Amino acid sequence: MLVDLKVVYTELGVSPNHVRREVKRGAWPHYRLGRRVLRFDLDELKSLGRLVSEGKPESSKVEGE
Repeated sequence: MLVDLKVVYTELGVSPNHVRREVKRGAWPHYRLGRRVLRFDLDELKSLGRLVSEGKPESSKVEGE
């Protein structure tokens, strides 16, 4: 299910500006609906967080398999 910015920063315990920075640098997957509307797959972001906390870079999901 896609959620908005407020749900993301509340669930992940980060600031709204942190979410925006990560989107801007391309680090967090998101969906743009129109010019100003962003939506996120919360499960996808949480799994990304698990990979980072385990010390696995995003690219390791494909490399070496």
